[in-house]
Amino acid sequence: MTSGIDWDEIGDASHPHDCDCGCRSKPSSNAGDGLQVLLDAFMRWKDKPPASVELPRRTWWIVLGALQLATRHPDAPLKEDVESAAREIQRVICDTAEVLVLAELGWNPEHDVYGRGEGT
Repeated sequence: MTSGIDWDEIGDASHPHDCDCGCRSKPSSNAGDGLQVLLDAFMRWKDKPPASVELPRRTWWIVLGALQLATRHPDAPLKEDVESAAREIQRVICDTAEVLVLAELGWNPEHDVYGRGEGT
């Protein structure tokens, strides 16, 4: 399944960069084997430069919180990798000691806040 993407309409003009990586090519018929697709991508990405994504710090804060929560799942796959990525986001976005303290509290479930105000 290709998530509703019309691969015939994706042409060179929509390619985000000049390369022959095949990132805009039509998926092969074995694309249903998600694990193999991901393993192949990991190998391909090993020698590529880091990817950059520009988002407002507020959005990165939300991503950080979601990643902190994801690491608490008892069967979290790649837990160490997820925490490492989240801590890098934390290092970049926390611009004051107070914000860093709040971010650190997010790693401890005892400091969770589930709602705002009374009755939530």
